[in-house]
Amino acid sequence: MKSLILLLHGGYTKYKIPFLIAFIILSKLFVEIHSMLLKHRILSLPQTKEEAKVEFEEEDAWLNDMGSSSQSQPPLESKPEAAEPSHEKEHPVTEEVPSISQSHKYIGPGHPLWPVVLWLRERIWQELYQKPGILSTSRAFLVNFVQKRAIDLLHEEPKLAQKVGDIAEAKLILHSLVNEVLDYGPLETLMKDESVSEIMVVGPHFAYIERNGAIEDVLCNFEDDRHMERIIENMLRRAGRHMKPDWPIVDMRLPDGSLVNVVMPPSAVNGPTITIRKASKKPLSIDDLIQMETLTSEMAEFLRACIQAHLNIVICGGIASGRTTLLNALSAYIPAEERITTIEEVAELRLSQRHVVSLVSQVGSPGSTGTVTVHDLVVNALRIGSERILLGECRGDEIVGLLQAMNNGNNGFLMTLYANDLRNCLTRLEMMYLATATTLPVTLIRAQIASALDVIVHVSRLRDGSRKMLNIAEVQDMENDAIKLQSIFHFKDAGFGTTSREPKGAFEPSGFSPSFLPKFEAMGIHLPPEMFQLLC
Repeated sequence: MKSLILLLHGGYTKYKIPFLIAFIILSKLFVEIHSMLLKHRILSLPQTKEEAKVEFEEEDAWLNDMGSSSQSQPPLESKPEAAEPSHEKEHPVTEEVPSISQSHKYIGPGHPLWPVVLWLRERIWQELYQKPGILSTSRAFLVNFVQKRAIDLLHEEPKLAQKVGDIAEAKLILHSLVNEVLDYGPLETLMKDESVSEIMVVGPHFAYIERNGAIEDVLCNFEDDRHMERIIENMLRRAGRHMKPDWPIVDMRLPDGSLVNVVMPPSAVNGPTITIRKASKKPLSIDDLIQMETLTSEMAEFLRACIQAHLNIVICGGIASGRTTLLNALSAYIPAEERITTIEEVAELRLSQRHVVSLVSQVGSPGSTGTVTVHDLVVNALRIGSERILLGECRGDEIVGLLQAMNNGNNGFLMTLYANDLRNCLTRLEMMYLATATTLPVTLIRAQIASALDVIVHVSRLRDGSRKMLNIAEVQDMENDAIKLQSIFHFKDAGFGTTSREPKGAFEPSGFSPSFLPKFEAMGIHLPPEMFQLLC
């Protein structure tokens, strides 16, 4: 330790460089012992290998946050010469290496250190995109490359490095630089905030989020449109997608399961638009939804019976009403031995069963080939003999094939649909069928819908941000050329409290027993009759 202090002091007094730069340089020497990452840089220390290793472990442990620095990596610019093998302990490379980005804040526009991050970012970005194939390497390699190049560049630019005051600021710079070059930049903090469920960015200077069910504005420190475009490029790279030159819209799924929609100018008038629906670490279960008072245990038990009896169920609701969350939770009631096929535009469902075939549509730009529609996937799912088909959202001509399959004996379908209430759900189905340019009369289309569907579930997001299952209804026969519905359970709204915006009300049975109870009994599914009786 004494020799370390003397060496740093000597470097400062002799070469007139800041204490931090001397520390970074010496730390780099320790990290790069016996690793010939760059052909022209072979460094040595006055201490022996053993002394250097001991001092590194005792005094420079913070450098471990940089990842597996001692591991030999392929060079970036030239083929290395034969080098003496390293006797240091190697760190295993994983997809997500330990990083200082896990515990530090972010430097953005307006921060005193932003000019340092900005200059380093531009230089390293240029180097990365001038080397074909490097961005397809492992994340561990990319993180190490960014951090090592940052230290190199600071060493080469003492005037810039003088702006860094201490080790804490050095860590913060490295963390922010990794976020800027590889990750989500100004959005990183929001991405890690578990109370945030959605992030919406409109141009570089306006953003809002949904936190615990409530919408609120947040500061968004993008510098300009180009800054946003680079973060979008990071997202595309991590999702394995790319933006088509002739199509300004792209949907993607990030490695953590978050869903991202991007719209680029000129279609986005106020600058690039980013909408992120964050994935929860653990999907909500039915028990979670009961605890959140989205439904009651009796309603859940009834829906379990419907699923196990292979009834066809539609979940309808408005935007952000929780339709997909409910569909995913209800999927747990499907027996593990059944073969399940999920069909979505963007993969959101996360089923726990093993026998699951997950299919995602592929929509190309206008006039392009290679488009795979939801209708195509429905036809394929029927062809491969799926026992269950879960449709993430029904919105087009796939409704024709679905209704035909249901009426032909392929039961047990579960799907979601945008609709504001039960009647609107039936109208939407009817309009989608008519949009296929069918010549069938409306009454016949309605008859097909009535015979195919068994249950409609309506969910809604209330003004306080809570989600409620407002109605569970049985789809009955036609009556006067209209489809007859019978409510089984409903949420009786009693308005809002006088001192809060929390809705008042209660879930109640509607007092009618569903007509398919005999089917339940025949399959050995028993529900108590009092479950459907009116509350006194």
